[in-house]
Amino acid sequence: MAGVWLAFGIRSVRLTDDADNVLAQVQRHPVAPEVVDSALSEYVKAERLSPDQTPLIKQGQLLWADGRKAQARAAARKATDAEPENLQAWELSYLVADKKTPQRRHGRAELLKLNPWFLYVLTRRSPT
Repeated sequence: MAGVWLAFGIRSVRLTDDADNVLAQVQRHPVAPEVVDSALSEYVKAERLSPDQTPLIKQGQLLWADGRKAQARAAARKATDAEPENLQAWELSYLVADKKTPQRRHGRAELLKLNPWFLYVLTRRSPT
């Protein structure tokens, strides 16, 4: 049984790594929609193979970078609902929220509750 879980984990990591390459590209310049959609599909497959929220969080980052803001916010909400103490999920939630909104303030509060040192990161990325 442990071998099956190991195989799932390895497959999830490979899918996530492949999609991460597209995420890095989209963060630098526009990428063809079919390439983005393929990467999103890889994140969804990786999410099914892993109890970890990382593939979902990365999916939200890719959606945000590709300009699909509503979908990115939905991914962030799903990740924070699934793991309310996940720092990366709250970082995504904070970053995709419109400035000066209750969602942004809530994301910031949760980040600082989980890690008070995160204030430094928040002030370096974007002013609140």
